[in-house]
Order: sequence, then C-alpha cells, then structure tokens
Amino acid sequence: MQPQIDLATQLFEYNRYANVRILGACAAIDAASLDSNQAALLTEIRNLAEHIVGSESYYASTAMDAEMFETRPQWEAMTLPELVEMAEVTGAKLVEVAKTAELSAPRKRERAGEETFHFYSWTVLVQAIHHGVEHRTQIKALLTQLGVPHQEGSGWEFSVDSTT
Repeated sequence: MQPQIDLATQLFEYNRYANVRILGACAAIDAASLDSNQAALLTEIRNLAEHIVGSESYYASTAMDAEMFETRPQWEAMTLPELVEMAEVTGAKLVEVAKTAELSAPRKRERAGEETFHFYSWTVLVQAIHHGVEHRTQIKALLTQLGVPHQEGSGWEFSVDSTT
C-alpha cells in the first residue's frame, strides 16, 4: 500500500524548492561582469526576489492571522544570498501553514480607508502558489535574457530531487 501524500504540503514544499532554486541561480550571478543594460536586468531580478520573499511572509502571516516576524524584515536591504535564506524561512512557514491551518477558517483584512476584505485561509495559500509561479517565470525570462543558465524548477525536477 502506498503512503498517503498531503497534496497541500507537497505543493508548498515544491514552492519553497522552486523559489530557492531560482533565487539561488540569481545569487550566483557575478554582478561585476554585467554591462549597464544587464545590470538593469539584475536590479529587476533583485526586486522580484525581494517581492517574492516579502509576499510569502505576508501570505503566511495572513493565513495564520499572526505576524510571522516580530518586526518587519528590511527586505530591500538584503543581498540576494540573504533573500535565498529568507526564501527557505518563508517557504518553511508556508509548508507549516499548509499542514496546520484550518483552511476553511474565515479571515478578514482591514486597511485604513479601504473596505474590509473577507476571505478564507485556503484563498491565501492558493494566491501564494499563483504568485510564486508568476514571479519565478518573470525571473526565468530575465535570466534567459542575461544568458544565465538555470533549471526550470519544474514539478518533475522537484520529484526527482526530493526522492534522491
């Protein structure tokens, strides 16, 4: 008999894996060897990396209805290798949330001057997966423009890497 697999957990293990892989490829770029046009692409990559990691922190906090960090990390001050480390942290937190959150729990977000937004914990997790795929795809396109080799971070690669 095959062991049971928790699909939500696997999706977020994959999400963490894919983020760390693509951001790791970015962190390995030798910035000094880039010309000015390429440097602009690297800046865009860095901004996307910051956005991915910061958003994952937000998603985990929102799904848990509790802040992930005592004080907001200064994502914009982090280097790419530091953002890779934080992708491990935020990714692990999303895995934990996928395992433990009551996914049907109603949530709400209130922001000054805006209508209250009502949703469920599962909504945040679906958005986190969508968001990660969207921005990893943008980063891969920029890496391709730079001529930087990178793996796709596909579900197939994740399956092979996680079983070896």
